[in-house]
Amino acid sequence: MRTAVIQSTMSVPIDTTLDVRKLSEAAGQPANLPPGTTPTVAYSGTGSTKATFWVDPQRGRLVKASLTSTLSLSLSFKGFPQSELPQDVTAGFQGTVRMDLDQA
Repeated sequence: MRTAVIQSTMSVPIDTTLDVRKLSEAAGQPANLPPGTTPTVAYSGTGSTKATFWVDPQRGRLVKASLTSTLSLSLSFKGFPQSELPQDVTAGFQGTVRMDLDQA
């Protein structure tokens, strides 16, 4: 069987900050935070995906697919009460996910 091969890459910058108090309120959950505190979690980094698809052009069907995604994030926690978390804590996260699909 002849297939058409489609390759695609994508890279996305990640730069967002979550206000924990507002997020709790939006979820309908009590924030349980002292008055006057505004804790935030800032996410920064990149996400990228490389994908290859094999398509049967005669039948218009996907025959096979292979995707690899990577994520590299830095999380910065600010404004939390000291009893909950030390000030200006930073954490990192890196990971890779691979997915391969074959026609049954």
